[in-house]
Amino acid sequence: RKDLGVDIIRQLLLLERESISYVDSTGNTPLHHVCNNENADENLVELLLKTEDEYVSDQGKSGQLDQLSVKKSNKDDKTPLHLAVKAKATGTHALFQPKYICLKGLEGEGKEKLVELVLANESVQKNLVYNLAQRPYFVLIVLELVANVFATIIYFDASIATVNGVRAIRPVESVALITCSVIFILRELIQLKSTTLSDYFSNGWNWIECASIAALLTATVHMIQLRESPDGEHGGAETRMLFTSSGVLLLLQFMFIVRTTFLPFARFIAGLIAILVSLIPFLVVSVMLLIIFTYSYVISGRRTEECPDFVDCLFWTLEGFFYGMDGFAVDPVLDILFGLIAVVILLNVVIAIVSNAWDDSIDDTREVFWQSRVEVLFQYSFFNRLFCADSRLQAFFESVVDQRGTTNDISGKKSSLKIVVSFATNVIWFALGLVTFGLLWTRELRRRILWYGIDSK
Repeated sequence: RKDLGVDIIRQLLLLERESISYVDSTGNTPLHHVCNNENADENLVELLLKTEDEYVSDQGKSGQLDQLSVKKSNKDDKTPLHLAVKAKATGTHALFQPKYICLKGLEGEGKEKLVELVLANESVQKNLVYNLAQRPYFVLIVLELVANVFATIIYFDASIATVNGVRAIRPVESVALITCSVIFILRELIQLKSTTLSDYFSNGWNWIECASIAALLTATVHMIQLRESPDGEHGGAETRMLFTSSGVLLLLQFMFIVRTTFLPFARFIAGLIAILVSLIPFLVVSVMLLIIFTYSYVISGRRTEECPDFVDCLFWTLEGFFYGMDGFAVDPVLDILFGLIAVVILLNVVIAIVSNAWDDSIDDTREVFWQSRVEVLFQYSFFNRLFCADSRLQAFFESVVDQRGTTNDISGKKSSLKIVVSFATNVIWFALGLVTFGLLWTRELRRRILWYGIDSK
């Protein structure tokens, strides 16, 4: 059948439309066969999907989504999307549309191949964003982002005020921080549900998130205890260390969230991490060179004031490396070599390392970004099924919110009153969307937010 044109297959389906749901001896439908091919024709895939939609609708099975071929597994327990991902069939991007996508059986190795397919095709990327722009996904993404923003602002303000003795943590701040921690814990539980324990704990960012949650709860409880302390003690060095570590972990967690949400942030953070990693060998070699100079200065005996012993001389050498050396030419040979190697050569080397690391991180950034979005799709698919199960709620949002603004005045002329009313209405809907974490925003607005920065790649 591969050599048959799409037009011929369209005519055959018109003659015998029920053949679209035919299942062979291996459990494969026509859609299975088409998707199990690297060179799958996108027009043929769309034709099969459209024809089956019409057939199921005419047969009165529109509510039985499991009857569609995209939801069926063959005898090897493979869905059409599973076969398409395995075959790297970029022409099957229509399977990623919200009404067709079926992630069953794609955990583990299948998830990695899915990321490869997403990276290889922009149409797949757009459909993936369309999925995440669905209300259940989008609301949870925004809720997590907002929780991080509020937790960071409230925690920094309350902890600084506490250690400085300005005021104690307020009850509303305590409740807010604990609520944010609960949201973070639920996020981790969702991640655990969507993956295996080994995969979860092999991800370093998950360790940071767990440590951040534990530190935030510990610091919040400690601030509450300090508020209730009868002697008004604000805490000593241990308290400051706890608050500092909690703040650092909270910011690292926030960095991870924005990295997985917006590509421009992902580029910057991934580039920063790549630079830090690539600088490790440079720093090791630099320290070794500084130790050589330290040893030479101590042995030469010409800088007895700066180098009474090895440790003091090492700190003085480090200071000279970063801030410059006083009393240049006290030991001409060593001073000239130190200035040449430490300032001229190493400085240019670090500039080259930073530039190369930044350029090399671009491809890795895209992979990490889309991998994180695929992970979100798996994690929140359960909530999407719950939302879609209530057809009345879904129909309300589609008819009242998503269709808002699509019926424009075709006369091309609007009165000043209509313009003002339209503007005021949009402002109200936008404000309602903010307080409902995007629930009342239109589908197009949600899609544009999630697509931000991707076109500029």
